[in-house]
Amino acid sequence: MTNQTIGIEGTVPEGDLPQGTHPVPGRREWRPIWSGRGGESIPQHFGSCAADTTDPRSEFGSERQMRGSRIIGIDVARMVALIGMILAHTLPTMDPETAEPTFVQIFAGGNASALFALLAGIGITLTTRRAQNRGFGARQVARTQVVVRAALILFIGLSFNSLVEPLDMNILPYYSILFLMTIPFLFVRRRVIIGWIVFCTIVGPLVQYAVRARTGVATIPAPVFSDFLSSPVDTFTGLLFTGTYPVTTWVVYILIGLLVGRLALNRLQVQLGLLGAGTIISLLGFGLSRLLVSYAGGFERMLYSTEATTAAQVREALHTVPDTGIPTSSLWWLTTAAPHANTPFSLLHSIGVAMAVLGAVLLLCRLSSRITYPLSLVGSMTLTLYVIHLTFLDFIDVEAFPNTAFAIQVLLMFAVALSWRSFFAQGPLEWVVSRITKSVGPRRRSPQRVSGDPEPMTDTGPVPPRGDAS
Repeated sequence: MTNQTIGIEGTVPEGDLPQGTHPVPGRREWRPIWSGRGGESIPQHFGSCAADTTDPRSEFGSERQMRGSRIIGIDVARMVALIGMILAHTLPTMDPETAEPTFVQIFAGGNASALFALLAGIGITLTTRRAQNRGFGARQVARTQVVVRAALILFIGLSFNSLVEPLDMNILPYYSILFLMTIPFLFVRRRVIIGWIVFCTIVGPLVQYAVRARTGVATIPAPVFSDFLSSPVDTFTGLLFTGTYPVTTWVVYILIGLLVGRLALNRLQVQLGLLGAGTIISLLGFGLSRLLVSYAGGFERMLYSTEATTAAQVREALHTVPDTGIPTSSLWWLTTAAPHANTPFSLLHSIGVAMAVLGAVLLLCRLSSRITYPLSLVGSMTLTLYVIHLTFLDFIDVEAFPNTAFAIQVLLMFAVALSWRSFFAQGPLEWVVSRITKSVGPRRRSPQRVSGDPEPMTDTGPVPPRGDAS
């Protein structure tokens, strides 16, 4: 058996090859790793750290952060993102007397929707991770289910815009395109995703700047069904480049979510790492922006980019973005870190805030499940509650009584979620999307899982097995 090549399907283990034989290059099949305790082996979960064999059940508050197979903190983070978006859409973002940003603009503006997108990426990873080591057929089923989910979200978003007056803050049409853009990255290595994150963070703002700099560029930020037929170029220009949540930069958030979803989110060290790394990234994005604006001549370059630009307009652009987007008279406008500015610095700032909030919420869920579990019920049906929120904005003039309108929406959100979840396991829209999406996969003809079929998809993080021999 000399000079013979042993393939993946061979009977000789790779570590026990006879002298003179060579394994075939490429990805190997799943193999258990030795845990070092009682001869037990721990399966190496897709994206998890094989070297960490500490039992997560020995960590503080581990029993309070799980509900069955779900990590409560992920749903609680969805609720935080939803409340943040309600804040940003209801309460004033700029003080009319001082022209300074309010606490809503500082903490929720742009950051809440970024957290929403990051959590979407985590959800996609958690619902497709089991297909990683189950063959090409299972991976194709997972990709198809993402396409179906994206189509359903697009249908819901366009239906809402068609039934009521279209709202620019409706993120669902953008969401659907973002889902489709994750398909090439579902089962690739981390370094590939990181490379595309860096590329989109730098190049995406430049492409959007170039598109908006062209005179006569039309945009449809809140499309309806007919827009895809009557004005397809303007519709996709708005979705990709000039809309409220342009996909060419917002894809960064959902790609970050794909990476974070591969971590063991129920582990204490991962949660602390998210909090610490998110804080550093957020301060880095905001600090670099202020350094360039205040000490590298950015303020003066923006001020003298046109004769009509005033110092008040430049100061305002550092905190908020005009309805037409940041000006295109100078590339120095890309140094601002204002919410929804879609510059490299605003992306870094919002990425860091989203990661830090997720880490903080996961840590808080270790303290008391009596408080966090009701909050997680709200976060488990955010699609339904988000549509209710948009409906409220369409029929109620929130600018007349913003504080009261915000309180009504929050109370309505909790009342609907708690009452509905008392009788049903999912929200109505979540149930429809889930049932149609899962119907795409192969039907099981027996209780036993057929080889090649994906396992049931659950929104949970990797939970390593017990460390004892039992």
